[in-house]
Amino acid sequence: MVTGRSTASLLGDLVAQVADLFRTELRLFKIEIDEKVSQARRAVIFIAAGGVLLFAALIVLLDAAVEGLAAAGLARYWAALIVGFIVVAIGAGLVFKALSDLKPDKLKPQRSLNQFSKDVAVVKGQVR
Repeated sequence: MVTGRSTASLLGDLVAQVADLFRTELRLFKIEIDEKVSQARRAVIFIAAGGVLLFAALIVLLDAAVEGLAAAGLARYWAALIVGFIVVAIGAGLVFKALSDLKPDKLKPQRSLNQFSKDVAVVKGQVR
């Protein structure tokens, strides 16, 4: 069944729809980039928190070494070592988690890139 619309009219509609599609995709891309920036910001905060804890652990471990050499009793030395190693473990865990979150693959706006590829395929199919 022929509707009577001209080729120029159909092409004009196609161009308008493609332009609207890409504007929508661009908005979604911007939203996803904002999410990734927030993810990176959180990772930087975790790195900073991990660094502070590692610094505190270093102080505790150094204090434990001094106490171990100076003290006649063993209890304070072992207590300080245990506390220091726990703080090191927590700090290292935070830093490794944050570094993992900052890997390029995790910051790539994958959903937008996938959708864009699908849209390009649809547009190519419409043009044919």
